[in-house]
Amino acid sequence: MSIITDKTEQGTGRYVKDSAAILKPDSKRDKASLYAPTDIEKRCVSAFLDDFRLGWQTMHLPRPEFNDLSLYQRHVTDMLAFNTYQENDGLPMMEDRLGGWRSTAMRPVQRNKAVSIAAHMTARQLVPKVFAYDSQDESQEDSAKVMGYLVDWAREQADYPFMALYRTIASLYSPISWGYSEYAEVYRNVQDGKEADGTPRFRQETDPAESGFRHVPLSADQVYFSDFYTRDCQQQDFIILRRVMSYSRFRAKYPEADYPNAKYVTPGIQVVMDDANRGFYNVYDPHMRQTDVEEVIRWRKSTDSKEILVNGVLISEAYAANPRMDHQYPFDCFYYLPINERCIAGKSLIFALGPESALLNTQYQIINDANYLNLFPPTVTSGSDKVGMDVIVPGLNLAFSDKDVKISKVTTVDGNSISTAMDVMQQVEKSLSESSQDPLQSGQQNPGMPSTAYEISRIEQNAATVLGLTMKFMANSHIIPYGELLLSDILQYMTVADAAKTTGEGGLVYKTFFMKEPGAAGKMNKVSFDGSMPDTLTPEEKLDMSYDLLVKQGGTKSRMTLYKANPSLFRSYKYEFAIDSDVLNPRSAELSRAFDLETYDRAINNPVADQQKLFTDLLMASNPKTARDPKDYVAKPPAPQPGQAPAAGQQPNGGSMTKPPPPIFSKTMAAA
Repeated sequence: MSIITDKTEQGTGRYVKDSAAILKPDSKRDKASLYAPTDIEKRCVSAFLDDFRLGWQTMHLPRPEFNDLSLYQRHVTDMLAFNTYQENDGLPMMEDRLGGWRSTAMRPVQRNKAVSIAAHMTARQLVPKVFAYDSQDESQEDSAKVMGYLVDWAREQADYPFMALYRTIASLYSPISWGYSEYAEVYRNVQDGKEADGTPRFRQETDPAESGFRHVPLSADQVYFSDFYTRDCQQQDFIILRRVMSYSRFRAKYPEADYPNAKYVTPGIQVVMDDANRGFYNVYDPHMRQTDVEEVIRWRKSTDSKEILVNGVLISEAYAANPRMDHQYPFDCFYYLPINERCIAGKSLIFALGPESALLNTQYQIINDANYLNLFPPTVTSGSDKVGMDVIVPGLNLAFSDKDVKISKVTTVDGNSISTAMDVMQQVEKSLSESSQDPLQSGQQNPGMPSTAYEISRIEQNAATVLGLTMKFMANSHIIPYGELLLSDILQYMTVADAAKTTGEGGLVYKTFFMKEPGAAGKMNKVSFDGSMPDTLTPEEKLDMSYDLLVKQGGTKSRMTLYKANPSLFRSYKYEFAIDSDVLNPRSAELSRAFDLETYDRAINNPVADQQKLFTDLLMASNPKTARDPKDYVAKPPAPQPGQAPAAGQQPNGGSMTKPPPPIFSKTMAAA
């Protein structure tokens, strides 16, 4: 902790490392800083520090919801349990001569359960459905489809499927899983020759690894907020993000040309404010290396601001405006299980399994100790000679000087006691499964079980039932909020013209995006924004434009679908996300295939069934190799012989007499 510290001098509000290091103007260790903020900057820094102190207290206040631990202590305790932490690596202390033989072994049952549930939770990615409405609340299906493609593209660019794995695991060992979303344009220096004196010359280029959409998992001790009993993070008075970074990275992220106060930042040195005389002083920070700096960013709803404080120096403008178009916090958070309807944090899986895991490990250690005592029982020696552990060696020939020495073993363990301990372990493991998952409920199929559609659906239903509660909290507290943040960033950054590019006629150039639909048979989609499109199109104009796009994409057999959208109208629409039961509990590909084949088998001999449609839509569509063009596997009718009348619906040359329907493979959005 740096900008606020471990202790506070009572009555002054000055934050110090310890009670002997009160910041005073005449302190020999501290000296006045060259940083001289304006009055408004002083007020901003003072309010910033007050919020940080409140957030620090919120995180470190003991709470009955966490068994009288604070949010931070609960996070650390559960994280240590997830890592099967053992003090001193489980080895006895050197001075523990008598009790050093006792087993300290621990079964990683909590970690195993967490990994199992994380595997099931991340087996499929929840993707909400997108709905679009115009100003008249008219549904815009084409715009919703394009927005869905753009959301998928942005998620992939942010590496969200991989980041979601960290978010899910964090919710299993921490009371809260935070995520930070942003769109960044980062530039880096690239060498471009040398100057006359031999020093390298640089040019700036976009850094693709750091630019674009980003989703960053955050630890529970990195995010500070105002109220523990406000469940929705968007309703918090403020949210503060604290990170430590290298000084070189800070200089690249905050150049002095854009952030003039950055020149007052010194690595390892905090600039602290003395409330008594409103002065600023440089203080050595023992919690940070001399090559690092502390970045603290505050978002506050009441001032609609985002301020940046680095090592106590306000490098952003005082009360700088929140750059987000939706004026929201760029955060979302969720948990594994709720404690009550008010808390922003919840109960982690590790916390839920804690009591049973402690009992299980106790029984496990007792069984190990019992086996040890059974193999090497304590002994009682009568006579003048004694026998210790140092002489219990295989093959050793031991002779006593006293012929009357007798050695008797002390029986402390029998088979019944070990059996009882093992029975207790089984009962504890059963209780652990009730708190998490047992093999059957987790969706594992019994050996030799036939794979009918009904049986497969029951297995999937068991797994969905166990995870259903957690998935619902994850969907409503993470998936939809993250989607809304992503949607706002898409409208703010992806639908605007590229300022660095113009057409030959001086027109604006908009971005173009390529997205592939999932699955082996998925088609490629190309979305382009065109500012020259009219706001409205007649049905005839829209149909003509659809035919033009059909020709450009290569006809109906093309593997690419073209979409053309009006960017201004696309931004003006209202978009909403929804997750229904089909998304939470979707049918797997195996289940859908089993249902299709069962339906085909039962309907193949039905005289009222359309056999060709059954063949193409159920049988051919169930195989990825034939699903792309199932009608290609339908036998063509033989050509009519000379002098033979053409079949009904056929022209004399074998062609169809019906007019082909309008193209459905190309989409043109007149109002999107």
